[in-house]
Order: sequence, then C-alpha cells, then structure tokens
Amino acid sequence: MTAFGLAAATLYAQTSSTTPSPTAPTTEEKAVAPAPQEAVPASEATPAPAPATEETPIKAKREPPKALDQKGKIEAIDTAAGTFTVEGKTFVLSKSKKGKVTGKVFVDGVPMSLSDLKKDDLVAVTYYANSDGTNKATRVYKGCKGRLKAKTEKSKTEKCD
Repeated sequence: MTAFGLAAATLYAQTSSTTPSPTAPTTEEKAVAPAPQEAVPASEATPAPAPATEETPIKAKREPPKALDQKGKIEAIDTAAGTFTVEGKTFVLSKSKKGKVTGKVFVDGVPMSLSDLKKDDLVAVTYYANSDGTNKATRVYKGCKGRLKAKTEKSKTEKCD
C-alpha cells in the first residue's frame, strides 16, 4: 500500500463514528493495513533489459524457383549418367527422391527417352538451376511438333522436315 493509501486509511479510521452504521464495518471487521514495503536498493533490483540495438531480421518468404529455358545443339550426351550438354551447359534429367527419372524427353511431340537424342540434335530444354551449380532438366523437346518450333525465331522462316 502506498503512503497516500496508508494516510487515507488512518484518517478514515479516526473520523469514523463510534456507533457502527449498518453499512460501515465494525472495528473487528476493519482490515489492518499492511506495513509499507521497504525500498529495494538499486544495486539489488532486477536490471531492465537493454534496449535492442538491432532489429530482429524478418525472414523473407522463399520464392519458388523459376523455370529457365535453353535452346541449342546437343554437344555431348551420356545416357548412362542421364546427362547432356547444350550450348556449354550440362544438364541432368530430374529424378525423384527414390531415383526414378522424372524428366521427360519429347521427340516430335511424342514422349521418348534420352537415348533417342543424338549429338548435334537441336533441342529446347526447360530446367531449374540448383544452388550447387547443377542444372536439373525437367523437359527436353526435339523436333517440329514440340516446343522448339514455337519458341525459336528461325521457325518462322524454316520448314520442318
């Protein structure tokens, strides 16, 4: 209780009448005011937390990776490893966590396998660039009925065989 509260309680006790009113508490019912607490020295007080000098960094939302495209001739191909090189970039067909190849190869719009491609074939590759420097190919298109014809500038003037 504060010093003001203690003084008010004392003053109330002195001014109250000796005859109890029906609403006023009797002397036995009056609560004894607790003694005021002693002040704690500043050295023993719990220190206040220091103000933050740096703001807590807010984690940026992780954006999903963006699919990229590469068009050109196949310079090298390794069907056993599932890799091929186009315009100096090496790609690996994407695989599931269980090791199953999930990357798709299309020749003239028909699903095929990597073994159906040959060196110097003109292809369009849809891939994701990984943080470790590898390029994971999800789709490889070869031929006029695939994506290659629609995406290349030469397709407007050249005819497919």
